[in-house]
Amino acid sequence: MLTLAILLSSFDAATAVPLVQDAASSPAVEATTDASQDDAPDDDAPRDEGTGSENGSAEDAAPVELSPLDHGSRVPLAPVSIGLGAPLRSTTSHRRDARFELDLRLIEGIDSDRSRASVVATYAWDERLTLGFEAAPEDDSFSPLVVYRVFDETRERPALTVGTTTDRIGTPSGRSYWATVGRSFAEAVDFPVSVYAGAAWGEFEDELHAVGGVRIDWDRGISTTSAWNGQGLDHSLDLEFDSGWRVSLLAVDDDIDDETRFGVSVGRSF
Repeated sequence: MLTLAILLSSFDAATAVPLVQDAASSPAVEATTDASQDDAPDDDAPRDEGTGSENGSAEDAAPVELSPLDHGSRVPLAPVSIGLGAPLRSTTSHRRDARFELDLRLIEGIDSDRSRASVVATYAWDERLTLGFEAAPEDDSFSPLVVYRVFDETRERPALTVGTTTDRIGTPSGRSYWATVGRSFAEAVDFPVSVYAGAAWGEFEDELHAVGGVRIDWDRGISTTSAWNGQGLDHSLDLEFDSGWRVSLLAVDDDIDDETRFGVSVGRSF
């Protein structure tokens, strides 16, 4: 309740233009042209394509940068534990000024004490590394959270993200170590859908599980996510506001008794 009170109390480029300098010819320059033409490179000489230099080698070629997407897929902060923290965007073409995230997740009727009430606080150390902690007031548990985006999504490849968080919703203890790839198919199918898939090792069952999910951005700030956590299917309706607040309505599969549990997650970026 203290965390919820803290949350509610806080509710409230120049464009770089490349400078192009054209070399204007002058009579003085023209007068010396004949003397220097013998030393000038022959336009018909073979050039190494991609380097622009005469008889250049492949080693001199500039590295080819993969083109970024205008909009990349967003995957859950914890793929095995939906509704815990703000989703990660898998491309740096959309940067947020906010570095801190604070979230409270409540799930009614679930047997696991740490899943019934969870608090997560994260800090974006840089554009790739996110550090934080998870706490469960009902069982006095406290554990670190680490998420690292290995590389961004481009038109040529999906994004790769690795991390460790608490094990999936419903487990009483243990951590999860996971890796996922994410891809937006918005351009390919002309529909704002993105998919992620990967694998997670859960300490509670000491097993490796396949994980994955589908996110659809229906409108600005409105999205849905359906996620397979390795044992059950979880769903969320996510509302994000320009003020930095987020509200998620959750429907999670309690694999202990095969019942669907409902919950809510409230968070703020600042």
